[in-house]
Amino acid sequence: MKRKIVVAAYVLEIEGDIEPKLRGPYKNTDARDRAAKRLRAKDRVQENGIFALDLMKSGKVRAWAYSA
Repeated sequence: MKRKIVVAAYVLEIEGDIEPKLRGPYKNTDARDRAAKRLRAKDRVQENGIFALDLMKSGKVRAWAYSA
């Protein structure tokens, strides 16, 4: 089974669900996830969308929403 290797980990924040901001790259996915939690804590009314974004070794990009 091929392992999917993350080359760079980012947080994609969509302010007010309108303005995109790419944050990172972070050293690893754990650091990225901690940064996302800090962003969510600052956004108490949850106006902004916060997504994980990874650049893979294959050149592909994968993005997904954080749950809860």
